[in-house]
Amino acid sequence: MRPPLPRQIQIRNVALGTKAGGSAGTYVATDARQVVARIDGDTSDVFRIIRVETDDVVKDPNGPHGGIDVLETVSVVQGPGPIDVDRGQALQVFVEFSCPADPPQAVFKATAVVEGSGLSVVFPILAVARLGSLQAVVATNPLMHPGSPPLAFDVRIFSSLGHEVTIAVEYDTPSEPTFTAPTQFPPPIPAGGVIDLPVFVSCAPETTPGQHPVSFRLRAVDGSASFGFLLFTITVTRAVTVVTNLPDNLPMQPGDVVRGELRVTVPGGPAQLEVAHGPLPAGISVRPDSQRFAVDGSIFVGFDIEASPSAAPHPSAPLQIFWTVTEPEITGQVVVNIEIVPDVQEIIYDSGTLEALTVRGWAQLAIHRNGDWFFRGHVHENGVVGDNYAFAIALNPIDTNSDLHYALQQGTLGGTVDPFEDRDDDWQQPTGNDPAIAANWNAIRLRGSSAFRSVLHASTDAAQVFEAVLEALTIGVVVAAGAAVVAFLTSPTTHCQDPQWQVGNGEEAEGVKEIDPGGGMKVRCEGR
Repeated sequence: MRPPLPRQIQIRNVALGTKAGGSAGTYVATDARQVVARIDGDTSDVFRIIRVETDDVVKDPNGPHGGIDVLETVSVVQGPGPIDVDRGQALQVFVEFSCPADPPQAVFKATAVVEGSGLSVVFPILAVARLGSLQAVVATNPLMHPGSPPLAFDVRIFSSLGHEVTIAVEYDTPSEPTFTAPTQFPPPIPAGGVIDLPVFVSCAPETTPGQHPVSFRLRAVDGSASFGFLLFTITVTRAVTVVTNLPDNLPMQPGDVVRGELRVTVPGGPAQLEVAHGPLPAGISVRPDSQRFAVDGSIFVGFDIEASPSAAPHPSAPLQIFWTVTEPEITGQVVVNIEIVPDVQEIIYDSGTLEALTVRGWAQLAIHRNGDWFFRGHVHENGVVGDNYAFAIALNPIDTNSDLHYALQQGTLGGTVDPFEDRDDDWQQPTGNDPAIAANWNAIRLRGSSAFRSVLHASTDAAQVFEAVLEALTIGVVVAAGAAVVAFLTSPTTHCQDPQWQVGNGEEAEGVKEIDPGGGMKVRCEGR
C-alpha cells in the first residue's frame, strides 16, 4: 500500500516574525515533463515554493510486520522547478510561510498550482499565525480580612502580541460579589513586553473567611476586544488580636506564682480557640497545660505561671504560649522570657544623664522590700544665668487604680556670673519608709528596674518648676478616679515643707493636703 500524501498544505501555530513550512503531493498517472509550481491568491505575499521533489515507491523489508511501501527520493529541485516526473511516482511540493511580525489577521490562504506537459494539480494552502496573547499572573497574594480597606495585589502582565496594546483591567463582579475593585488602566504594554501593576481589591464586612476565586477581564479600553483573564484566589481570614498582661521579660523568684491573661478577639462569627504552652524553662510550670473554648467575639483566657520553690536561678529562657483559632486555622504565640532570680531585696532606678535648659544632672532612687527608700543625685548649671530646678523620679503605677509615687529634689543654681549661688547641687535625701512599697513589693519587683520615669526641669521661675515636673510625670499615665501623684513618705515623721504645701499664713500644712496642678490628677502630701 503506497504511503498516503496530504492533498492540502497546512502550516499552523506559527510564531510572529518567524518562518514555517508544509507540503502536499500526489501520485501521477502519466509521465510529465517540465513540471513547474507556482503560488496563486497570495494577497499578503507570505508564501513561496521552496522545492519540488519526485519519489519512487519502494519496499522496506524492515517494517514492523514485514515489508512496507516507503518513498525514496529520486529528484529534488530547489525553488518551483522545472522537474520531470514519471508515471507512478510521487510528486511533492514544499511551501514556506513567512509570518509577519504584526499581522492583521491570523489565517492566510493561497493555492499551489503545479503544471507541466500532461499534468495539472492544485493544492490548497492554509497558514495560521499565533497572534499572541496577554497572560496575567499574581506575584503577591496577601491575606485579607472582612471589611478591610483596599489591598494591593501585585500583578504582572506578559504580552506575546506583535504590537503595543492598551487595556483595561476590569473586575468580573459575578464571580465574588462581596469583593470590589476599580477598573484600572495600566500603561500601554509594548509588543512582546511585560508590565507590573498593583490591582486594588476591597472586601465587604460580610465576606466569609476562606478561599475566594476572583476573575478580572483584560479588555480593550473601548470594549471592542478581549485579551484574556486574570484569575487568582484570595484568602480571607479573621483579624484575630491577642493582648496579654505579661511583660516581655519576667523575673521570678522560687515559689512565685504569676497570673497570665490573654484577651483574644475573634471577629467573623463563632470559632474554636485553643491555648497551650510550649516547652517549659527549667523550674517553671504552667497550669492548666491547655485550654479550649468556643469564642464569638472576645474572651479572656487565664493561666498561672509557677516557679518551683526549689528552682535554681538561671538566665532568661523563653516560655511560649501558643494560640490557635479554627475556621479557618490561624495560629500565633505570645513569648515571655522568664529568668529565675535570687530573692530581690532592693531595686535601683537610675535616670541616666538628663538636661533641662543649661542644667545637666542625674538621679537615683533606691527602694527596699521593707518600704525604705533613698534618693540621691547631682545637678550642674552650665549657663551664665542661674536657674531653679526640680528633679523627680516616679514609679509607674502598678495598675489604673494605683497612685503615682515619686521622689523630688528642688533647688537653686547659680550661673557663671552669680557670686552667691553654687553652680552644683549634690543631694542625698535621708532614708524614708513608705508602706506602699512594702505592700506592693511583689508587683514592683516583677516589673523590674525599668518601670519608672524621670524628669528634670529648669526655669528662672521658682514657682513654675514644681508644677512642670508633675505635669511631665503624669503625661500618658492612665489612672482611675481618686488616684493621685503621691510623694514617698519619710520616716518617722513627714512634714509638707515645700512652699507649694504652705497654707495662707506660711505655716506648713499638716495631715493630708492636696493641690491640683491640672491634667486630671491631684498631688497629695501625706503629712503626719
